Order: sequence, then structure tokens, then C-alpha cells
Amino acid sequence: MGFAINILFRSFPTTYFWAKGKPQKSLITQIIWLIIYLPISYFVIDFGIVAFVKTSVIFNIILCLITYIWLCVSYKVSIKETLLTMIKPIIVSVPMAIIGLISYKISTNLYFQLGVIVICVVVCFGTFYLMFKNDFIKLISLFAGANHEILKNK
Repeated sequence: MGFAINILFRSFPTTYFWAKGKPQKSLITQIIWLIIYLPISYFVIDFGIVAFVKTSVIFNIILCLITYIWLCVSYKVSIKETLLTMIKPIIVSVPMAIIGLISYKISTNLYFQLGVIVICVVVCFGTFYLMFKNDFIKLISLFAGANHEILKNK
């Protein structure tokens, strides 16, 4: 869960820092996070793995906040506008997440879960197509165009 939060909410600001030629700003946010995370994790692990995992998720959210604050302060980027761009991926992910959570309650069998992963991928792309058809077509044409260009260069 923590890594999902990181991927969703940190990818934009980190990419922004890199695009501006300032990857060290992303590194600084991670160092600040580690300075806070490591000592607290050291003490929390004594309370068990569940407490440690919950703490890790909370600290991944904190890392996202630190990164966005740094982005806002450095480049005057609107957090509101940035978060609004994430609405579509969140909407597309909700049905997939529901299926994944329900399936985990049904069975934790490895083969069952692998089948559910395939179903979740189909549901994700299906939801994306049904709700945001134009964006879906653009994405497919982008990948098709990229593959076409790669094949032309070989």
C-alpha cells in the first residue's frame, strides 16, 4: 500500500524535479524522510510487523507531503491542480482495488490470486476505456506509435 501511494503521488513531483534539472531536490526530500523514518521505525518494530507496516504507510504519505511542499515552494506549482490530474487514475483504480480486496477475503491461494490479478488488469483497462474513451485511445495510439517507431529504427 505504501509503495502504491508513493508511485501515485510522488511520481509527478519527482519527474518535475528531474525535468527542471534538479534531481537533488528529490533526493533531499528522501533524506528528510529517512531522518524521520529510520529512528521511528527502529522503535515501532518492537510492536510487531503490523505496527511497522502501518507506520511505513503513514510515512510514505508524509514523504508525499514533503515532496509536494518542496515542489510548491520551489516552483509555485499548484497542489490542487496537480491532485486534480490524479482523479482519472484514482477513478480507474477503484473498481480494481475493490475486486482485489474482495478476492483476498475469499481466498489467499496463489493461483486464485494470480487469476484475480489478470481480472484486475482487465477491469482496470475496461474501466479506463468505458469512462475515459478518448484518453484510452490516445494512450493506445501513443504506445502503438512508439512501437511502430522502434520497429522502423531496427
